[in-house]
Amino acid sequence: MNPPEPSPLAITLCPRPGGGTLVRLVGDLDIAVVDQVEQALIDARASGPVLVDLSCLDFMDCTGINLFLRARRRDPSLRLTPPSPAIRRLFRLGRIIPAYGLWEDSA
Repeated sequence: MNPPEPSPLAITLCPRPGGGTLVRLVGDLDIAVVDQVEQALIDARASGPVLVDLSCLDFMDCTGINLFLRARRRDPSLRLTPPSPAIRRLFRLGRIIPAYGLWEDSA
């Protein structure tokens, strides 16, 4: 039996009231799509503060963690919505939440 195929990642950019962009990620964030997400974050940043919605992210590997750490260094105003429990656990295990204070309560 073959392992299940990973779900594709959908990336949606939406203007936010008051300025900035919401980047919504749905599916799996891994090495296969990390460059697409990075480009979306760069594109979104041109419109002001960026909020990344992680609530519909099913899977993320270390390339996703590294992506958000790099993005945060480039843009200290970057915020992430609270993710699913599995993704939150990944951030907690990497001790990233206390160091970066990335969460925003709502999209």
